Amino acid sequence: MDVEPSAGPPSPGRRRFLRRALLLGGAAGAGLGAARVLMLERFLPGHTEQAVWRPGPNNTTVALTPGDRFFVVSYGAGATVELAAWTLRVDGLVEEPQTFALDGLRALGERTQVSTIECVDNRPWRNLIGTAEWTGVPLRLVLSRARVRGDEARDIVFHCADGYTESHRVVDLMGDDILLAWNMNGVPLPRDHGFPLRLIMPDRWGYKQPKWIVRLEAVNHDYAGYWERRGWSDVGKRGGEEFIGRRLG
Repeated sequence: MDVEPSAGPPSPGRRRFLRRALLLGGAAGAGLGAARVLMLERFLPGHTEQAVWRPGPNNTTVALTPGDRFFVVSYGAGATVELAAWTLRVDGLVEEPQTFALDGLRALGERTQVSTIECVDNRPWRNLIGTAEWTGVPLRLVLSRARVRGDEARDIVFHCADGYTESHRVVDLMGDDILLAWNMNGVPLPRDHGFPLRLIMPDRWGYKQPKWIVRLEAVNHDYAGYWERRGWSDVGKRGGEEFIGRRLG
């Protein structure tokens, strides 16, 4: 999601300093030649500007952020995935490991919903928030097909094509509104938003909703993802604790 520091978890202020240094001078110019990954971030006007209005629940309307106006934050340069060669592998502590092409996921059933994604590092002047209509399969249906061992599996680890990893408790992934999404605002996910598959989990910060997913692994322990290993909240609920202020490893 941001610059990988050479050691230790950055404070929110430190993360902002590193980001500005990279944007202004690049990693080398900022003295960060040891950093392995760079941040990709697009600063855009507020998420309701140039919005597309759609009917919402209870006779309301919702403002959808167009894909080309939706903020982009990735922990590195992202990934370019060829759909013809892509599959989703589901393995680990499961009774029936699965490999899905996109059509196979669609066959499990699909759901369309409006959800907002917000970066944990958002501030009023940064506008790192957007709302879109997402279409995908409820993740619980995928886990059910693989028959995750409920008495053994604690976490599902999300492995991504760009090397990013993230995790969630199995018990937290059973809601119908938690999607493996392939469409954004009625069209296939743009490359920067995780084509061909990303997680949509409405009550979590953006770093807990990984993109370019290629594997789901059921494990029996509390897996620390990329940002959790640097001290960020393992739960990552929007409006909750962001940075737990401890050094891991």
